Amino acid sequence: MKLSVELFAEKPFILKEDSFIQMSLRLHGLIFPETEGKDEYHFSFLVLSGKSLAGVGREFTYELNLFPLGLGCIESRPGAFVELGEDKIDDLDVIIETNLTLDLGIFTDSFGLRLINEKGKTYDIPLSRPDIEIGWDSRGRFDVPITQFVNGTDS
Repeated sequence: MKLSVELFAEKPFILKEDSFIQMSLRLHGLIFPETEGKDEYHFSFLVLSGKSLAGVGREFTYELNLFPLGLGCIESRPGAFVELGEDKIDDLDVIIETNLTLDLGIFTDSFGLRLINEKGKTYDIPLSRPDIEIGWDSRGRFDVPITQFVNGTDS
């Protein structure tokens, strides 16, 4: 099974200069090294609802000179597709570390995850859903279980 995972904004907010988001997938308690991704932003801007901020499997540093001024919204590059090697997944989590917010309540209210299968079908998961129990390992580090959603993205 190939899958890409991205973090997106549920609500508009100001992203501050020198913000970062690190994401990786953990399967059966082990981090897949090829899924580790990091997005760093070296300028401040307004993030609009639904826009992607980070993805798994690649690293990128965003500088203001990379974006043509006045030509649309700023959004991260797509996450890389990763091969999970199994058709039926159990115990899959997204690990997110960020300095955008250190608080679990603000994190769940502000962000969502976007799952993308190899056919391009997307499934958006607002993190404010009551059926998602997000682990809060430490300030700015969040553990989001996605097993129940991944097993439904193939169709």
